[in-house]
Amino acid sequence: VPNTYPSDINVTTLTSTSIYISWQPMPLFERNGIITVYNISYHSLQRNHNGIIQVDGSTLSNVLSNLLPYTTYNVTVRASTSVGFGPTS
Repeated sequence: VPNTYPSDINVTTLTSTSIYISWQPMPLFERNGIITVYNISYHSLQRNHNGIIQVDGSTLSNVLSNLLPYTTYNVTVRASTSVGFGPTS
């Protein structure tokens, strides 16, 4: 299980309903194994719209689409090894 979460998380608005999110992996000594997947969680701060996207452990970015137009979201990323998930960013 990783000791920490991915770093340098950046979110860029692409359209009124999509965002681009990218991050850097944690240092090797914090991973405690091979990162198998990343979970990207998002939830709307104004409305009830939530979700979790899972991407491959070699992926360091993703586009979240089909979001509610002109809505602010809280986005977090966490990594997993074959043993389990580490902390949330």
